[in-house]
Amino acid sequence: MYKKITNYYIIFSFLLLAIIFSPTIVSADSVKLLEDPHEAWQARIDLIEQAEESIEVEYYAIEPDTAGKVFIGSLYEAANRGVKVRILISGLTHSTIPDETIGALIQHPNIELRFHNTLEKWYKPSHWLKALHDKVLLVDDKYLISGGRNIADKYFDMTPPEKQQTLDRDILFVGDTNSDNIPLQVKSYFNDFWANKHVSLTPTENHITKPCKGTPRFLYNDFFTCIYDKWKLSKNIPQTKMDLQNFLNQYKQEHPEQFNTGTNWAEKTQPVNSIQFAHDPTDKPKKYNNGTSLALATALRNAKESILYFTPYIVKTATFLETAQIAQKNGVEQTVLTNSMYSGANAFGMAGTDIDHKDFNNLGLNYWTWQGFHSMHHKTYVIDNHIVISSTFNYDPRSQNLNTEMLFIIDDENFTKEIQKANQVFFDNSLQLDENGDAIPREDVTAGGITFLDKIKMPIFRLLFPFIRWAI
Repeated sequence: MYKKITNYYIIFSFLLLAIIFSPTIVSADSVKLLEDPHEAWQARIDLIEQAEESIEVEYYAIEPDTAGKVFIGSLYEAANRGVKVRILISGLTHSTIPDETIGALIQHPNIELRFHNTLEKWYKPSHWLKALHDKVLLVDDKYLISGGRNIADKYFDMTPPEKQQTLDRDILFVGDTNSDNIPLQVKSYFNDFWANKHVSLTPTENHITKPCKGTPRFLYNDFFTCIYDKWKLSKNIPQTKMDLQNFLNQYKQEHPEQFNTGTNWAEKTQPVNSIQFAHDPTDKPKKYNNGTSLALATALRNAKESILYFTPYIVKTATFLETAQIAQKNGVEQTVLTNSMYSGANAFGMAGTDIDHKDFNNLGLNYWTWQGFHSMHHKTYVIDNHIVISSTFNYDPRSQNLNTEMLFIIDDENFTKEIQKANQVFFDNSLQLDENGDAIPREDVTAGGITFLDKIKMPIFRLLFPFIRWAI
C-alpha cells in the first residue's frame, strides 16, 4: 500500500526541514536557579558591572525606586565604559520611569531606548491590556537572566518588612560554544522584536528631537506650552544625569559588598540535557495556536504522569480546558499551586481564579493555595518529574492572547529536582481546596484572612471580570 522510500537524501531533507521550521529550538547550555531575591539581584549587578560589549534589557516594568535607580544607574555606568546598551520596555508601564531619566538615557551615545505598544490603538479595549511581558537581561551575548521578576524593590526584598513583597524566581543561562545557544537565540528574538512595527521611539524622545509644530492639542494646549515643556525637560536632563550617578555612588557606599565581587557566574551553573526557547511571533498577530501558547500547550499535552501548574492565578480559556481534559483522559495527575485571596496581589486575576475554580475542579485538578503574606509571582510548570518550563506566561487569557511572552523548556532530572525542592517551600505553607473551593484545614498552616476592603472589592471584581474576559 505504501511505497518504500529508498532515497536517503529525501529522508535527510525532510528531517532538516522539520528542524528548521520547528517552533522551538533545542540547546544544551548551563543554568542556575535564582530563587533567592538577594542572589537574583547580585547576579544582575555583577553581570552589568562585568559587561564588555553589549547589554540588552527587556522588561514589563522598571520602577523608579531603589532597585530601579541602581539598575538604570548601572546601565548608564556601563554605557560610559563603551558598552552598547539597548532597553525595550512596555509602553503601558513606561510612565514608571520619569521623563528626565528617559531623556538622560537617550542622549547617551551608547544607549538606545524603545517602547512597545504605546496605546496607539486606544479605541480597542484589548489594546489596554496588551503588554510586553518578557523579562530579559542579556550580557555580551553569553549571559542571560530571565524569569518572572521585573525591576522593583518588591522583587528583591528591598521593601520594609510590613509591606507585601513579590516572591519570584529567575534562571541564569550561560551559553555554550554552540553558535545557536540560548542567549544568542534570545538576542535574535530581541533584534526581531526591536524592529517590530509596534515598537517605537519613546514619547520623551519625540518631544526632545521633533519640532512642536503639529503637536495634537489633546497632548498640549498650544504651541508655546509645547516649547516651554521641551525647554524645561532639556534643562532638567543634566541634573538628572548627575542624580543617577550620585544615587548609584551613594548606594555603593552603603552596600560595598555588592560591587566588584569578581564573581564568575558561569562557574555557578550546571549543564542540562536540553533547553528549548519559545517566544511569540514578531511578524504577525499572537494567537492561541502559535508562539508561546502553542509551545506550552504542546508540552503539557505530552505529559504522561504529572503536571504542576505553579502560577500567580489560573483563569480558564478554551485551550487551557482542552489541555486539562487531555491530561485527565490520559490519567495524568494535575496539581495547581496558586495564590490565595490573602496573598494574591492581582485583584482581577484572583477574581477570575475564584470564578473558574469549579471548572478546574471538575477536571480533577488538585488545587492548592499559598497562605503566606507575600505574593507569589512564579510562572513554572513541571512535567513528569524531569521537565521544567520557566516562563513569563501566567495561566490566563491575557498571556495566551495578548501579551508578548517567552518560555524555556528545560529537560533535566537533576534541575527538576532542584525546582521541586524550591516549590516544596510553598506547598509547606499552602492549603488544599475541596470541590467547593473551601480550604481543607491543616494543623500546621493557618489560612490568611482578607481585609474588610477586599471583602467589598472582590464581589465587584467578580462582576466586572466577564467584561475583562470578553475584552481579552
